[in-house]
Amino acid sequence: MSSARKSRTKTKAKRKARSKAKQAKSAAQEHDAARSLEQIQAELAQYVSKVAGQLRVSASQLYDAVVERAQGLLGPYHPPYDLLSLEGELVLRANLPGVDAEAVEISTTRSEVEISGTIPEPAEDREAFVTQGRPTGEFQLRVALPKAVVPEKAEAKMAKGVLELRLPLAAEKRKRARRVKISSEQ
Repeated sequence: MSSARKSRTKTKAKRKARSKAKQAKSAAQEHDAARSLEQIQAELAQYVSKVAGQLRVSASQLYDAVVERAQGLLGPYHPPYDLLSLEGELVLRANLPGVDAEAVEISTTRSEVEISGTIPEPAEDREAFVTQGRPTGEFQLRVALPKAVVPEKAEAKMAKGVLELRLPLAAEKRKRARRVKISSEQ
C-alpha cells in the first residue's frame, strides 16, 4: 500500500472516529436534554399544582364573598322544604340543620305559613374555612297553602334538623246549590 493511500485510509478512519465521537456526544447531549426536559416538566407540574391549589382557595374565597354579598342583597336565606297533602292535613317539612327550636318563629293564617329565625355561625374561626357552603344568618320561608287550614290547631316539632309542621285542614263549607231564575224579555 502506498503511503498516500495509507494516509487517506488513516484520514478516513480519523473522520469515522470523529463522526462516531460526535454521534456519541450528540446522543449524550440528547439524553441530557431529555433528562433536563423531564426535570423541567416535573418542576412545572409541581408549580402548576401549587398555583392551582392557590387558585382553588382564592376562587373559593371569592365565591364565598360573592354568596355572602348576594345573600345580603337578596334577603334572608330560604331553606328547602316539602309540602305534603295528607288525609285531613297539610304537612310542611323544612331543613334547618343546626338550628335550635327556640330560634324558630312560626306564624300561620288560613292560607299561608311563615317560618323565620337565625342559623348560627359555626364555632370555628372564619379564617379556618377553606370553603363554607352551609348558610348562616337570617332565614325566612313563606309558603302559600293550597287549601285552607285551621291555624289554631297547628302543631310543630323539630327532630334531627328537620322542622315538621302539621296543619289540620279547615272543614269545607258546603255550598248550597241555588236556583237561578231566568227572565225572558218579550
